[in-house]
This record gives sequence, structure tokens and C-alpha cells, in this order.
Amino acid sequence: MFEDFRRLFRHSLTYGIGRSANKLASFLILPIILRYLTPEDYGILEIFTVTVSILTTVLGLGMESAIFRYYYQAESPEKKKRLLSSSLWGMILTSIPLIVIITLWSGTFSKYFWNSAIYTSFFVVIFITIGLNILKTIPLATLRAKEESIKYTIFTLIGLFSVLFFNLYFVVVLKKSIFGILLGNMIGGLIGLIILILAIRRDIGFIFSTQEFKQLVKFGLPITTILISYLIINVSDRFFLKHFSTMSEVGCYALGYRFGILIHVLLVEPFNMAWKPFAMSVVDKENAKDIYSTTLTYFLFVALLMWLGLSVFSKDIIQIIAPPSYWRAYTVIPIVALAYLFLGISYNVSVGLYIREKTKYYPYVAAISVIMNLLLNWLLIPRWGMMGAAIATLISYITMAALMYGMSMHFFAYQYEFGRILKLILVCGGLCVLFYVIPTQALLLNLSIGIIIIIGFPLILYFSGFLHRNEVDRIKLFLAKNAQDK
Repeated sequence: MFEDFRRLFRHSLTYGIGRSANKLASFLILPIILRYLTPEDYGILEIFTVTVSILTTVLGLGMESAIFRYYYQAESPEKKKRLLSSSLWGMILTSIPLIVIITLWSGTFSKYFWNSAIYTSFFVVIFITIGLNILKTIPLATLRAKEESIKYTIFTLIGLFSVLFFNLYFVVVLKKSIFGILLGNMIGGLIGLIILILAIRRDIGFIFSTQEFKQLVKFGLPITTILISYLIINVSDRFFLKHFSTMSEVGCYALGYRFGILIHVLLVEPFNMAWKPFAMSVVDKENAKDIYSTTLTYFLFVALLMWLGLSVFSKDIIQIIAPPSYWRAYTVIPIVALAYLFLGISYNVSVGLYIREKTKYYPYVAAISVIMNLLLNWLLIPRWGMMGAAIATLISYITMAALMYGMSMHFFAYQYEFGRILKLILVCGGLCVLFYVIPTQALLLNLSIGIIIIIGFPLILYFSGFLHRNEVDRIKLFLAKNAQDK
């Protein structure tokens, strides 16, 4: 079992390094970008970014998840090639024509959403970007299905740095503001797509099977509903804030959200990228259920450690990197981070629905979670602003995780390590409370106490008997081996 976990950890780490470099690069240019964008500009950019995310998900047809489900069932390289080729050409024949049609309506969208035609060119650019994103889905899924995490990371980083280069060029040099960022995203996306197509050229061909594509859509389309629900939960609060508050509030919330979502970017997303192919690769093993159960425990250890770090350092980081007009953004960071921790739990516990091909239940989970989120946004945002938005997101993801757990256990039951999970929660929660009850205003003292809190988390767990005997033995063996190597 430890060999399986090592493989899962290796791929998760590789994806995590790529995502970390991605986020680090984005954060390095963020202080520069913020000097050229007002909070209102940043709020408008957030609305356009949300539009790209929603339409990319809707028109993606859940193809990525479907590829993972059936790739391991393909018995020969020829069948794998037919599967991948059918998915790519199927997307070209279905989604891309829709992109062309909505691009022609860019002026109408601009007038409807902004009461002006001034943003017509903005919509043209984001619709083209959406088309590029959809086409990139297939080569990226191919690399993940083949567990080529290093190639995946390298190619995505090349695309990322292309985007950042053009963002800086258009915003700082040409002073194009919001439009410069959108244009940079489009050009960088085009470069990334070309590189990815070249990377998988031997895995695809001029082959299209209607039967294969229908099977992929049948499995993937219900998953699209849950992906859309993620997006609605993630972004609907921006529209409620825009309506009930100000664009400045949207901008501050967006900045706080960027930090809160770090737990998703650095852990939850890399884990999920490795998790689905991994879960399918071990499903036929006798101890598969033990692997799935222990995976959640290990995931929660890392996730709670990361959440603790974000909670104790959020205020200081915001005050260091952002102008004073953004400082209140720190208040939503712990809540948003906790929400995405529960999203990670829902990824893990939904494995039963994925294995048993019960994706037809995803729309029910999606509908309940979205309705709750929209209702909570409507009730909480007018009263509490961006804090209400963060709380609505947290409650919605808790609901989603609970529903996923209940349905998945019905079709593929196994026992989680609830005793160890409870110990993780109590230790992490206690340390967080301890940090906030210690009165301090000095930056260096805050950082020092925060570091002690973070180090204390794994130490308390170790001395409280959290680890099983075989886990302690593996850690000792690992440390002894490293000592000998040195």
C-alpha cells in the first residue's frame, strides 16, 4: 500500500510544484498589476475571468473526467488512440462551432451586461480564449491519463509564462489595463495549445468514432453539472456583491479569494489531478478500499496544516503586498480556504460514484449545492458583504461534501478513519484558537508565533499517538536511509 501512496504522492507533488510555480509567478506580478488597476478595474477583470471559467466548463462536456474513466479500460494502444482522437475531434465538431456563434454576438453581450458596446472587443477576446481552453483539455487529459505528470507540468508552465509575459507587456508597457490582461491570456493560451498538440501528436490521429464519443459524453456530461456548480459557487458571489455592494468590494473580495484559494491551487487541485487516474489504477486491488480510506486521512493532515498556515499569516501577507485600500481582504481568507478544504474532501469521498459509473447522480448534488449557495448569497451578502459571500461558499461546499459522501457510500461502502480525522480537527482547531487569543501587533512577533503554531501541529499529533505503528516504522526507515546517504 505504501508503494501506491508513494506513486500518488509523487504525481500530486509534481502537479503541486507546477501549480505552485504557476501561483508564485502570478503573485510576483500581482503587486505590479495592482499598481495599474484600481479595485474597480480588478472587479471588472474578475467578472470577465468568471465568464471564461463558466463557458469553458459548460462547453467542455466533462470530457476530461470521461477520458480518465475509460482510458484504463482500453486494452491496446490502438484503442487508446481511438479514444483520445474521438474526444479531440468530437470537441472540435461540437463545442468550437458554438464558440464561433457566440463570438458573433459579442456586441450584444456587451450591451446586455454593461449597458454599453465599449466592451465588445473584450468579449471577442474572451470567447476566443474559451475556444483555446476547450481544445487544450484533451492533450492535458492525455498527459494525466498516461501519468506523465512531469511533462504536464513543464508544458503548462511554458504556457503560463507566455501569458504572464504578454500580461506585463500589454499592461505595463502599452498601458492596455484590463484589455491587456485578457489579450495576454488569449495569446498565451494559443502558444500553450500549439505546444500541447505537438506533445501528444503520436497519441492522436485522424480517427473519429461516433460510438466512442457518445460513450464519453454520456459519462462526462453529468459531471459537467457538478463542475458548473463549482463555478457557480465560486463566482456567483461576485455578481451578488456587484449588485448589493460596490466594485471596490468585489475587488477586495477577489484579492482575499486569491489567497484563500491557494489551498485549492497548491493541494486540492494537484491531488485531484493525480487522484482520479490513481483511483482507477488500484480499483482491482484487494486492499483498494483501505487505500481510499487512508488517502483521506493523509489528505486532511496536509490540508489542515496548509489551512493553519493561511489562517495565521493572512493578515500580514496582505498588508505587505497590497496597498491599504485592499487590507480588509484578509478577513475572508481563512473562511475561503476552509471552503476549499471541504471541496477536496468531496473529491475524495465521491470515488464510489466514479468507480460504479453512477455519474447520473451528480446533477442532484450540483442542484442542491447551487440552490443553497444562491439562497445564502442573497441572504448574507446584503448584510455582511464579502464576509457573507465567504460564509455562503463554505456552507455550500460542506453540503456538497456531505451529499457526495452519502451517495458514494451507498454504491461503494468502506470505513474511513474517523478517530484519526477527529484528532486532526481538534489539534488544528485548538492551535488556531490559541493563535488568535494571543494579543500581538508586531509583525515579527506575529510571524514567530505563527511558525511555532505550524511546527507544533505535526509534533502534537506525533506525540499523541496519531500515527500507526507501521507508519512510524516507515518514517524511521526513511530518516535512517537519508542519514546514511548523507
